[in-house]
Amino acid sequence: MNNNNTNPTEIQLAEHSHNAEAPEPSLEPVAPVITIIEEEPLEMTRPLSLVNGKGYAAAWIKVKITVSEEKDKKGILIKHNPPRITKGKRLFIVREDGKVFGGSIPLENLGFEVSLVEKPDPDKTWSGAGIKRYEMGDRPSPSGVFYRLIKIIDHYIDFNKSLADQRTMCELIACWVIASWLLDAFNVTGYLWLNGERESGKTDLLSLLAELSCLGQFISHTGSFASLRDMANYGAALCFDDAENITYQNDKDQDKLSLLLVGNHRGAKVPLKVPGPDKTWQIRLINAFCPRAFSAIRIPDLTLASRSITIPMVRTSDRKRGNIDPADIEEWPCDRRQMIDDLWAVGLGNLSQMPMWDKWVGENSALVGRNLQPWRGILAVARWLEEEGVQGLFQRMQEISLEYQKERLELELPDFTRVVIQALGGCAISAISAISAIIKRGYFEISVADVVTEARKVIQEDDIAIDLDKVNSRVVGMTIGRLRFDSVPRPGGRGSRRWRIYLCDLMKLAESYNVSLPEEITNYQQIAVYEPQSIDGTDGLDGTDGTEASQSNSSMPELYPSTNREKPCYSCGSMDYWQRSDGGWVCKICHPQNLMQAIKSLLLCQQ
Repeated sequence: MNNNNTNPTEIQLAEHSHNAEAPEPSLEPVAPVITIIEEEPLEMTRPLSLVNGKGYAAAWIKVKITVSEEKDKKGILIKHNPPRITKGKRLFIVREDGKVFGGSIPLENLGFEVSLVEKPDPDKTWSGAGIKRYEMGDRPSPSGVFYRLIKIIDHYIDFNKSLADQRTMCELIACWVIASWLLDAFNVTGYLWLNGERESGKTDLLSLLAELSCLGQFISHTGSFASLRDMANYGAALCFDDAENITYQNDKDQDKLSLLLVGNHRGAKVPLKVPGPDKTWQIRLINAFCPRAFSAIRIPDLTLASRSITIPMVRTSDRKRGNIDPADIEEWPCDRRQMIDDLWAVGLGNLSQMPMWDKWVGENSALVGRNLQPWRGILAVARWLEEEGVQGLFQRMQEISLEYQKERLELELPDFTRVVIQALGGCAISAISAISAIIKRGYFEISVADVVTEARKVIQEDDIAIDLDKVNSRVVGMTIGRLRFDSVPRPGGRGSRRWRIYLCDLMKLAESYNVSLPEEITNYQQIAVYEPQSIDGTDGLDGTDGTEASQSNSSMPELYPSTNREKPCYSCGSMDYWQRSDGGWVCKICHPQNLMQAIKSLLLCQQ
């Protein structure tokens, strides 16, 4: 008799549970190893780029892929008979030495990441035939390409009454075009502003620039911001027709406008909010550094004018040039496809050497600062092309750049700061007539009311488009203050505000703002180089070993040649001096020509 009340089925389940192997505890995965990369990895983000000092060009080429054998997912070899053929476009990267990556040599062998998502217009990219020629060692002559560009531009465009003669203007435009293909070698790029009345040929020139420049795009004011953003990010030359519709309208497209204004320097980026993969908004930085050209009836505003070269154009009477359209490819004096391929080849083959010429221009150009920036790429290309056999090109481009500075007042909106600097120059003439006020102190003092009077005189005489009613003490005083001149107390605490104007500062500002000062001031250039701190005190005016302020010109001591001087001139660093009979010194370098003027100027020279 079985006294166990346990269910046999339960016993079997219990035995089965006891005999089963207990599950092992789950193992934790090894933690990932995170290593800080000290430097950002190299990356190619534009179709024509300098990467680690070498030039690389990207092209999306149509290819035919023939597959006769391949392995399936299980690794089993499969033969295709007949072979399987597919067609499509593939990204290739060409190095400046002619080595091509993306075919038999994989892109991974480049040694850097390629971040090129968008595919540009096939008409503007390098063709397969052009890449094959480059790979085989065919290098077009830069001077030959330059002369062909001139031929094309001259064929369509009449530069009558522009900045220079027809040939020089064609050379100027050709240099700008080539500079667009060498953009990655420069730190600043200049814009072109094509200005003229209707039917003056400015739109024809703009469309020609769009055809010849690197990835050039002809853009009407209705173009979408998204398309401009992506093209700018690739360094494409953006050519805006009817630009006043963007820059002068009351309902300005601020996104487009910001893209226009920030892109003339390397590193200029526009932050944008774009939808991310997780449906949240993310910030994307767009590289806005790219060449730009504009056509407009109106002249550019002051911001764009400072970054542009304004090309004045008038309606042509030349029947041949006036009746052909650059869009008609059949009318081109040379093969367009060959021209584009050769520009790609010249750009890639010479990109890495252009920083040297850009630096050379910075060290040798006659222009300085903001005045040089729009011309820098043009001058660098001109200097390089001289080495390639184009004689005298740099000199011609330099001459036109200097002449352009004289015409800027006619080609740009009036800049009130220039008017004030010119007015201060006029006020300085009367101060210079009292020679002691300039020679003994190096500055003059002037009231705002006097500057207002002189500024209105400048506006009327030069026929400047500024409303005289808006030229008042408040506006003029604020402008003088922004120029960082020092204010001085009013006599007795009354009257118009007064300012102390140092000639050295005034002449430096005149050079920076391209203002021509009267000859009475420029004759005192040797005085203007000195800094005010040399006045008063030890070794200065009225100081130890100095000259008494009351000493007249007729009682000045004689000068004797001497090199017995241990302390260099604080201005030029020279040790070559004239020694005064009373023991003082006059620097020969700062005062090389007129001894009498040198005697007067010694009051500002380090003793």
